[in-house]
Amino acid sequence: MRALPKGSRYAKQQCELIEKALDILARGKRRGARSAEEEDELAGLLKAVKL
Repeated sequence: MRALPKGSRYAKQQCELIEKALDILARGKRRGARSAEEEDELAGLLKAVKL
């Protein structure tokens, strides 16, 4: 994530995807489990990230 050029629109979009995925992971850690909806969203986000 840090290797991406900060001014790039592509980099900003990728960082947003990564941050959202990290948020879902953190929520699951706090509650002990993620819902099926969160799992699906997380899988979609991780597929969309291309570094």
